[in-house]
Amino acid sequence: MYIVTMTWKAVVSPLILASSSFPTREHHQILKKKRRCLDMKTQKTIFNDPIHGHMELHPLLVKIIDTPQFQRLRRIKQLGGAYLVYPGASHNRFEHSLGSLVCVTTWHEQMSVLMFDDIVKSLKAENEDVLKEHGLDDKDVTFIKELIEGAKTSEWRYEGRDEEKSFLYEVVANKQNSIDVDKWDYFARDCHHLGIRNSFDHQCLLKFARVCEVNGRKHICFRDKISDTLMFVCLTGADNVYDMFRTRYTLHRQAYQHKIANSIKKPDLKFSISLAEALIRADCNLHEGKPEDMLKISEAIKTADDYSKLTDEIFEQISSSTADNLKEARDILNKIVRRKLPKFDGEARLTEKNKSKEELTKTWKAAVERYKATDPTVSLNAEDFSVYVVDLDHGMKDRNPIEYVYFYSKRKPNEASAIKDYQEELTETWKAAVEKYKPTDPTVSLNAEDFSVYVVDLDHGMKDKNPIEYVYFYSKRKPNEASAIKNYQIFNDPIHGHMEMHPLLVKIIDTPQFQRLRCIKQLGGTYLVYPGASHNRFEHSLGVAYLAGRLVKVLNANQPELKITKQDFLCVQIAGLCHDLGHGPFSHVFDGLVIPEAKKTKQLRGLPDDIPEKWKHEQMSVLMFDDIVKSLKAENEDVLKEHGLDDKDVTFIKELIEGAKTSEWTFKGRDKEKSFLYEIVANKQNGIDVDKWDYFARDCHHLGIRNSFDHQRLLKFARVCKVNGRNHICFRDKEADNVYDMFRTRYTLHRQAYQHKICNIIEDMHAEALLLADRDLHQGKPKDMLKISEAIKTADDYSKLTDEIFEQISSSTAENLKKSRNILDKIVRRKLPKFVGEAHLSEKNTSKEELTETWKAAVKKYKPTDPTVSLTAEDLPVYVVDLDHGMKDKNPIEYVYFYSKRKPNEASAIKDYQIFNDPIHGQIELHPLLVKMIDTPQFQRLRFIKQLGTKYLVYPGATHTRFEHSLGVAYLAGCLLKTLHENQPELNITKQDFLCVQIAALCHDMGHGPFSHLFDGMFIPEVQPDEHWEHEKASVDMFRCMKRRNGLDKEMEFYGLNLPEDIIFIEELILKGQKDGEWAMKGRTEDKSFLYEIVANKLNGIDVDKWDYLVRDCYYLGIPCGFDHQRLLKSARVCNVNGRKHICFRDKVADNIYGMFHTRYTLHRQALQHKIGYIIDVKVKDALVKADEKLKISEAKDDMLEYTKLTDHIFDQILNQSDLNPDPNESRGILQDIVNRRLPKFVGEARLKEDVLKVLDMGFGEVGNEPIDNVHFYSKNDLQTAFKMEKYQIFNDPIYGQIELPHLLVKIIDTPEFQRLRHIKQLGGAYLVYPGATHTRFEHSLGMAHLAGSLLKVLREKQDKYIKKIEKDVKKLEKEEEKLKKKHEELKKKQEELKKKQDELKEEEELITEKDMLRVQIAALCYNLALLEAKDTLEISPISGFLSPDVIRQKIENIASSQSRKRKMPSSEDEKTAKFIKLTDHIFEKILYSTDDELKDARKELEDVVMRRLPKCVGETRLKETEEKDKKAFQVIQLDYNKEAENPINSVYFYRKRKHTKGCKIKKYEVSSLLPKKYTELVGRVYYTKNSDEEEKNAKECFKWWRLGMCQ
Repeated sequence: MYIVTMTWKAVVSPLILASSSFPTREHHQILKKKRRCLDMKTQKTIFNDPIHGHMELHPLLVKIIDTPQFQRLRRIKQLGGAYLVYPGASHNRFEHSLGSLVCVTTWHEQMSVLMFDDIVKSLKAENEDVLKEHGLDDKDVTFIKELIEGAKTSEWRYEGRDEEKSFLYEVVANKQNSIDVDKWDYFARDCHHLGIRNSFDHQCLLKFARVCEVNGRKHICFRDKISDTLMFVCLTGADNVYDMFRTRYTLHRQAYQHKIANSIKKPDLKFSISLAEALIRADCNLHEGKPEDMLKISEAIKTADDYSKLTDEIFEQISSSTADNLKEARDILNKIVRRKLPKFDGEARLTEKNKSKEELTKTWKAAVERYKATDPTVSLNAEDFSVYVVDLDHGMKDRNPIEYVYFYSKRKPNEASAIKDYQEELTETWKAAVEKYKPTDPTVSLNAEDFSVYVVDLDHGMKDKNPIEYVYFYSKRKPNEASAIKNYQIFNDPIHGHMEMHPLLVKIIDTPQFQRLRCIKQLGGTYLVYPGASHNRFEHSLGVAYLAGRLVKVLNANQPELKITKQDFLCVQIAGLCHDLGHGPFSHVFDGLVIPEAKKTKQLRGLPDDIPEKWKHEQMSVLMFDDIVKSLKAENEDVLKEHGLDDKDVTFIKELIEGAKTSEWTFKGRDKEKSFLYEIVANKQNGIDVDKWDYFARDCHHLGIRNSFDHQRLLKFARVCKVNGRNHICFRDKEADNVYDMFRTRYTLHRQAYQHKICNIIEDMHAEALLLADRDLHQGKPKDMLKISEAIKTADDYSKLTDEIFEQISSSTAENLKKSRNILDKIVRRKLPKFVGEAHLSEKNTSKEELTETWKAAVKKYKPTDPTVSLTAEDLPVYVVDLDHGMKDKNPIEYVYFYSKRKPNEASAIKDYQIFNDPIHGQIELHPLLVKMIDTPQFQRLRFIKQLGTKYLVYPGATHTRFEHSLGVAYLAGCLLKTLHENQPELNITKQDFLCVQIAALCHDMGHGPFSHLFDGMFIPEVQPDEHWEHEKASVDMFRCMKRRNGLDKEMEFYGLNLPEDIIFIEELILKGQKDGEWAMKGRTEDKSFLYEIVANKLNGIDVDKWDYLVRDCYYLGIPCGFDHQRLLKSARVCNVNGRKHICFRDKVADNIYGMFHTRYTLHRQALQHKIGYIIDVKVKDALVKADEKLKISEAKDDMLEYTKLTDHIFDQILNQSDLNPDPNESRGILQDIVNRRLPKFVGEARLKEDVLKVLDMGFGEVGNEPIDNVHFYSKNDLQTAFKMEKYQIFNDPIYGQIELPHLLVKIIDTPEFQRLRHIKQLGGAYLVYPGATHTRFEHSLGMAHLAGSLLKVLREKQDKYIKKIEKDVKKLEKEEEKLKKKHEELKKKQEELKKKQDELKEEEELITEKDMLRVQIAALCYNLALLEAKDTLEISPISGFLSPDVIRQKIENIASSQSRKRKMPSSEDEKTAKFIKLTDHIFEKILYSTDDELKDARKELEDVVMRRLPKCVGETRLKETEEKDKKAFQVIQLDYNKEAENPINSVYFYRKRKHTKGCKIKKYEVSSLLPKKYTELVGRVYYTKNSDEEEKNAKECFKWWRLGMCQ
């Protein structure tokens, strides 16, 4: 994609002839016309921060930010020298200051005040009233200074605000307890960049901050404990504050006071290797005469102007200088860069806190003098060591900071106090506690000396030693070889975590050539727009090396046959590390803008042109790598050999850096067999390499842009396959979406960040400043100018060329650099060209020059409304921004190779399928032929046919069309065919079958008219009642028209379709094939009959068309979908049924199919046959009928070209035209009524037995039939045999889940006698006490029936298992009978045994039958009807050994006969039964709401229940049997195990493992002794009707006395 970016450069661009005046009124009119933006004075600026997200700052703060004094903070590292240890810690004070919302946050408050004064002075110089415009005066300026310095004094001496607002002084710099926004930001930011876990949640602390008065002054206080709210759960109060101070301690321990970072930062006069020492040696103020070639450092604090120039770039200034007086400082910095640092010897915690460094040094000297070296040739001097004292605390030295934090409670939010400190000495606390304790026994005395207090020392097992150093490890490949863990250096990275680097890589990292990358911004000028983008090429290069190693490791582990050597592994990592060494200032600004423009300028000015053609940073990376190898060899000639590398490996590394793209193999580093190694660091084939993986993740992280690409997952699925005779890195086919996301992320980064409109302007200005400062572009090469373009000739000069060159230009005083200095000053002050607008280019090859000419012509033609204003094209430069996915006009995915799960060693490019993003099915991938059909006018017409017709006028979300539905059906058809083909290859499903079925699915709805089924279901039958027209026929006609008009026959032949046969097959599929009878289809033979059931299944209605529209319609209507089409699809299988192949489903998905038909019913009930929707359908139909005479709507179906134009737009056509017929109010008026919602009112509806009125069909898909009747299923055990599901109904029960009951039981349930149970509460009046006890006898009865069936099923299964065992024994005995014929006596015994077994088998077979199971379930179901005798149901026990089969059968007959047919009862009994059926819980409401005087007393009783005017239970007690008689005094409750006062276990029968056919009672000795001796308990309760509280109290006292009397 190409985008034109136009900027207005009338003020700031010295490159193009510019006006020196400010924007005029005419300019502002152009800006307003182009951009339509708000007034810039009231528009707030948004900063995108990786920590706090989008930060909106006040315009005055933006003005302060745009000053040079504040912009200077961009060049002050937040963590100073810690960046040299933690590569991720590249963030600066600039973004920290934005995050904490303070003006300036430097290391010294006095200097901050001085700098702020200078900022105010510079702002007033531009506009005297700048403060007044924002409501600030001199008192406010004083207040700001006081805030910067902080307030700590007990007496109030501040002028900015009164003591009433003392809490404001605790926001920025809190000297009271150190809790302020400065720390909140730097804790979060530093942990983020360092990769250290931040356990402190500043957001939660911020939400619970509150001002309370403490000791007469207002302080910011916090909640005292954890708070759970509806919106979030977070830790507030003391725990969170403790975490804050603990985080501070952790940061100091791990980073700020890191052993290496400490030695780099702190001055040491002995070793002279620290940043501070270098500054001291370079300070002219510390030397006699103040030499001119030295630097102003300590005296710079005197003036804000000098101090503004003092930034981190001073170290680069010292390093690149040639002054003799700076040699010592230069040597120190050189040692730091080369990592020639003092070695860390050890550390120890001091027991005496106040020991100074001097005292420790003396102690150390004495220890060194006493020490005797084991080697007599070695002598140690105390001067060779340096001692540092590192103070680690929680922010307030020896004090506990939590004591100075005030907390408020939830109940008293306006009262605050310090939290109690319980951290006292353990032993002293215990002694005090023992002394205070008073024993209950006066004869006992306790002494603290009787107890011992122990302190437990917890370590890792070896006290101060690291146990891991003494552990030996072996690898997976060499299990018999072990060694201690390798001494690799660990780098803590915010993206990849802890990265382990090889020692050789560490040596390369410690060279000046590589350390230079710390001063090259990864994103160049983007940092000036995105404050979080402060990361550099240094940490990116480490990340690439790490990922390169991980990728090689994955390939080697998965494919040992690749024979990847240690040398290969090391070379690839080195190439990943060094691939960006050649980047110049601001990264791609140098090689993308500066060098090409320098070459062009040299040619125009006639200067010697020694710049290589198409110079790229990769060429410089190779040159820099050569210089690194040279410097390493200078220190140690055998440095490469020690790690197994030779000159060939060095050549290989250079080739990896440059990348390989040529078709012929011309590389010398490795053979062709290892070509895949050239695709790891810089992949010229398809752009997928570890370089992109790292910078996508890293840039998104620092920019605050979401990264949708998962490089970790892609790395896991990498594999080497041979493609076209060469080994390539390939990926799993299922990772195609992830690869698409990778290229999409690249596009997003370019669109939002790299090619940001302001970034482009800034980078162009940077390039312009460098070109103007380049001495090589001027005659004579003036000495006061800089080496820039000529620096690319040597690695030595290029090593000094970093981002610090801009600071060098800004701080210079040379006259020749004035123009460059002015440009950089404008960047700092944000006086940038204004962005006018952008447009997408239609012609891809239009160059910047052509566009500029076109723009010039347009500006000349433009006539300003103000005659005093004149615009010139030179004031408006044009930029062309190229946005693509990495390979310009090419699709990068076409060059990526994928392998499948089944064929991991065979890879190919992904098919040229188009991806459609669907809200239902996700990423839909369709065949190119289908895509060509989709791109035809005939199919695109479906975009304007609503899927649900006029239902969107009732359901606002139902705006989906037949277009996306058709795509979904085609996709599902392909998925179903793929499943069948994979599970049953014997079906011989061909590619042609696949394509034909998908084409039919795609085109099956092309014949739909306006508003879908309204057209063929209502409109056509009324205007042409004699013609039977269906949309399927029109779909076939449209398909033929589409082929003919778009020349698709050749395309279909190209993809292998046999036109005559396959076209017929597609048309038959669209026309729904046939249901039964002899085979009449011509497209395919009968052995592929199942293909006709995929798109439109006439047999049972289960097809992909329904699967898609049921799910899609539910989604857009907001109706729950009750089935899972994916589960049905996975379980589909083809089976032979009645001599024909049908698609069948697993028996366990029967519930899902029921759910599908129920979803169809729900859709019709709630939406498709909605009462208002139906009224609107009728009115739209009437409007179309009345407009048909004029518009000839019905005739369009006979001409496919006219029919292509007929869409839902006919509605607007009728509504907005006035000449349709003689009376336009007829059709247009109807539609206006719809639009204005003047619709007929719905009166009511009823279920009818006869078709008297207009009846809406609410069936499940087949009128009068059960749809499940025609669905065939297969079982898990027999995949080839299909059967129909029995007619069971499913009840969804909260206790047992899906309850499946036989059809006969369902009929019983549907009777009024059984339905009555819906109104009988299961627990009666308990519902008035337990609100949840609303369940009824209805669901209880269903549960009983379900459990009865389950029990009998288990019994039958066990019986069947036992029968099989007996049958096995019978066969065994029969065989033995043949062998024992000669032995008569033995034979006789065996025959008797055989007979006995046969008799037993006969008895078993007659015990439980299907009818028995059904009868018992009926009994269980009807147990609560009060129509059966209880004894008939309770006495049945099929496993009882004491009931014969005859008795059991008789009992079952008694139950079944009483229910399977109606008993003949006298008429009086019929009347009683009819009355009993009507007697339900509703009698409660009937009495309560009656007005009959005879029911007055009963009504009063129920009113007392409703109003809870109930007697109070005074108390209860256990009664003896003799006391049960007097029931009038109290209520007697009998609590027992059953209705009999005996052990209930006595009436339970059990069977033993070996004799499971015989029942017996459990023996007494087997009963647990823990069982109760009594099985019945009597409880007496006394109630009292409460008149007053005093009476109730007396009643309870009376009961207490009475109960004690009874106990006696």
